[in-house]
Amino acid sequence: MPNKNLTEREKGILSLVVKAYIDDAAPVGSRALVRRFDLELSPATIRNTMNDLEDAGLLEQPHTSAGRIPTDLGYRVYVDELMSPVELSPGEQAAIRDVLVDEGRGYIRDAATILDQTVRALGDLTHLLAVSLEPRLGKGIFEKIELVEMGGPKILAVLTIAKGFIRTLVLELDALVDSESLHETAQLINERLSGLPMRAIRESVRERMRDATAGDPKVLKLILSNSEDLFAPSAEEGSIHYWGTPHILALPEFADTERMVSLMGALEEKDVFLRILGQKRGEKGLTITIGEENQEGEIQFCSIVASPYTAREGSGTIGVLGPTRMEYSKLVSIVDYTARIMSEVLARVVHTPDQSKARTGIKKVRSE
Repeated sequence: MPNKNLTEREKGILSLVVKAYIDDAAPVGSRALVRRFDLELSPATIRNTMNDLEDAGLLEQPHTSAGRIPTDLGYRVYVDELMSPVELSPGEQAAIRDVLVDEGRGYIRDAATILDQTVRALGDLTHLLAVSLEPRLGKGIFEKIELVEMGGPKILAVLTIAKGFIRTLVLELDALVDSESLHETAQLINERLSGLPMRAIRESVRERMRDATAGDPKVLKLILSNSEDLFAPSAEEGSIHYWGTPHILALPEFADTERMVSLMGALEEKDVFLRILGQKRGEKGLTITIGEENQEGEIQFCSIVASPYTAREGSGTIGVLGPTRMEYSKLVSIVDYTARIMSEVLARVVHTPDQSKARTGIKKVRSE
């Protein structure tokens, strides 16, 4: 039975089975469906319709005496033909905007910080695993570094990479250093490294700075000892942010140890998510990938709702991953809204640090 030839009754029953299964995570029987939705049809009529939907590959019966659950194809028909996106409430919009729109709070944020904050909010809001891929930034060309006093022995390193995109790192010396020394050290680094790919700098920075006579030796030593973090390859290779592992592991689908181990392995290795989100980065608009539509075998029991976002001239991906039994109608609105707000915020990421407003950034390290 071709999907386009579903009768209105079949469409209605399929939609109700999907909704009931999403809510309860239990196979849906005909009598339960009649009671739950106060249907005027008899259980026998519902059962016959469910049999037809099973014959069409849209429902399946996990056990002989059990009710039905949607198949991947059933979810696909529901998403493409039957689902109506649920509008976000003002409170849900505010929960996303308050994390992303940070105007006037008086501190510097870089893209990595914004993505970390966003996936945390998205994971907690959806109770699923929120994932994001940092923007692709051309070849990750280093433009400049600025070193800012933060009070005491702490300094903030602010790297500008490609088209004004920035990365920050808090470093800590064993002694105080004045702003003039920081400026001279930053100037030396910029003279020698500006215009080079981040990867090349990471591999050769010690050689390039070996005979340096300008700048503060203590600061320069600190920069070199943390060069792997400072000059880590940019997101052209991909940097994954995720949050919500406890949320997703609490779902009944992941009581299956094999599934749990498979998902945890994918998160640990990251290559699976790099491939998935990297492919979606080239898509236009929001995408929903259901179950075995995922080419990565490790997560073929999951669905992903994802959307691209832009950051100046770069682009990344953000979305949520969960079991195929997920509330697609709400998630599409949440992910789409988050991607749109992220694009707005990342289009105006701060370039130049204001020394009086600097705050502790992503990572804190000490000099050797």
